[in-house]
Amino acid sequence: MDDLQTLIKELETEKAGLLRLIDEAVKDQEFLSAHFHSEALGQINRQLQTLKNLDDELYDKKYFLEIGIENVRKRLKEETSDKFKSVLNRHIEEKEKELHRLNQIPKRQRAINGKCHLQDYLEQFVKGKVRGLRIILSKSDNLSIEIRNSKYGTKLTMPNIKKLEAEYLLTEEQLLKMGGLGFSLNDRRDRATAILNVDKKVVTEKIMRLISIIVFEVFYFKELGNESAIEILNRRTRDEMK
Repeated sequence: MDDLQTLIKELETEKAGLLRLIDEAVKDQEFLSAHFHSEALGQINRQLQTLKNLDDELYDKKYFLEIGIENVRKRLKEETSDKFKSVLNRHIEEKEKELHRLNQIPKRQRAINGKCHLQDYLEQFVKGKVRGLRIILSKSDNLSIEIRNSKYGTKLTMPNIKKLEAEYLLTEEQLLKMGGLGFSLNDRRDRATAILNVDKKVVTEKIMRLISIIVFEVFYFKELGNESAIEILNRRTRDEMK
């Protein structure tokens, strides 16, 4: 099981625990406690959606098809008109065929220039086979994140902050979200940096989670297509030389 699947499994376990706590709190009429657990559950659900989209680019389409089918089936149980039942059954059949078709499509690794999965690049970085990576989220917008080692830990940098703000590609709200992820602006406010000071065994996992949150929750990209790329950075930086 790869790091992404491990994260998803851990969050699913956490979700099940929160659902149990909410149920117990409601039974005990501890509604404030249930409310706090519900808020935590909402955050877990958002993280799961983020990671599942990263794992499978068709996840949202399949998920909403499943929800739609379930809702129509509930309506079918309440329907009394044979004519309308027939319409609903045809609708369910069409949606199930579409869902089946999507489920037959193999998960496509988010390859860059047909070469390699992001996780593979990160593993090369952690093993020291490459000095750094530049993950380009949008070429036309110059939106990217650079990953390098520094004496303080693994350093993630988003450059061009002023330009992104000037072109309304990065709002104050998004900067606040970046801050919540551990990024801080330098004195000139032209780049945001986060330091991951964690064991090498979990660096890939931490970066994958961070990148996925930035992609799907900060910038709301539904998928990374031709606008995305990964560049290998092999020049040493000042931080590495210190």
